[in-house]
Amino acid sequence: RKYRKWVKENKFELKLPNDVKKQKADEEHAVRTLDNDLQEKKLQEHAVRYTHKVFCQAAMEWLVATNQPIQALKHPKFKEMIDITSRATDGVTIPGQKSMRASVKQLFYSHLKKLKTQLNVLREVSMTCDAWQAGNINSYFAVTGHWIEETAPMQWELKSVLLGFTRLCNAHNGERLGQALFELVNQIDWPYNMRQCIK
Repeated sequence: RKYRKWVKENKFELKLPNDVKKQKADEEHAVRTLDNDLQEKKLQEHAVRYTHKVFCQAAMEWLVATNQPIQALKHPKFKEMIDITSRATDGVTIPGQKSMRASVKQLFYSHLKKLKTQLNVLREVSMTCDAWQAGNINSYFAVTGHWIEETAPMQWELKSVLLGFTRLCNAHNGERLGQALFELVNQIDWPYNMRQCIK
């Protein structure tokens, strides 16, 4: 009893076996009680209410931040994307770079397959080539195919399609450009009905 009084007066902790045991039991009871009282609270996402003004502001900031031409807002694919997202009921998950890169490659290979089939049934396809330099270092080379297609009896329509696009990492002389042309068109197995090449 004197020991307990001395401990209390000098603000020490009781270290007798029974006291230590009781203290641990009290602490465990307090923890269990606290766990029952605590509940995880989910954070609510703040949804921005749609207004035409808010959309125009977001579209303007997107154009500036990504260096897009103003005409991009009129592109049918941009309108289609906005229309799809407007129908979402549980938010929109933006795809990651890795999955998007894989999807773009798959779309490219699918495009080449369809293009090869389409060009091989045509009688003649003309080609135009264009090489240009962006800045002081980056140079590019593109090949476009052109043909006339009968879309309906006695109705003809000029068709054009990008056959290939690549970066030039060497001299821009005729031999190098010819190699680039061969490599691009060879992606679609070089249909024999390509007759002309206009630089």
